[in-house]
Amino acid sequence: MQARVQLASRCSNCHYLTETMQHVLFHYSRAMEVWRWLSSKVEANLVTDSLESVLNIMLCRWDNDIRQMVICVVIHCVWHIWLIRNDNKYNGRNSSTQALLASISRSISLSSNLMDCKTRFWNDRRLLVKFNIRLTFVPHKIPKQVMWYPPLEGFIKCNSDRGSLGCPGHSITRSIFRDSKGNFLGAYASYVGIHSTLEAELMSVMITMDYVQ
Repeated sequence: MQARVQLASRCSNCHYLTETMQHVLFHYSRAMEVWRWLSSKVEANLVTDSLESVLNIMLCRWDNDIRQMVICVVIHCVWHIWLIRNDNKYNGRNSSTQALLASISRSISLSSNLMDCKTRFWNDRRLLVKFNIRLTFVPHKIPKQVMWYPPLEGFIKCNSDRGSLGCPGHSITRSIFRDSKGNFLGAYASYVGIHSTLEAELMSVMITMDYVQ
């Protein structure tokens, strides 16, 4: 009786290490070339131990406004690594590194340009230009200075405001009380339910008057 032993899959490239998903995506020779290329593009030393480690570094480096595009870049790299591995293993074709990286760049540019990428930071724009991605630069809003004038001696000044998420929508009111020297005397914030902007404004006045009494 003959015993059959199933051998572990070996990497079709190095013919030595076990061909796990970890090996294919990060330790396969072409995969390492892709990650080195991406590291040079983003000007960061990517830790290619896992997909999570790559994403952590990428997402921390760029602004929240373009996180969707950052994830898109990593997905295209992983997808092309998988394609080139399968093409080599099953079809015997071995594309050049230059052709592989050019294909990744085209895919990133095509899919990312379908998104509305906006950012407020020039650093993001400088990096994304390397991927030929159209980027809308949103300038920072100039803050408006608001002066607070104290009340007369012996009086208390109340500054109140309201906020509504939609009209109508969930609404809140808030107020702060200070004396003639600017000393903090008290404050409140209250959720008042679903109202229009005008109703929330009126409720803010009424609640503030109740606090004063």
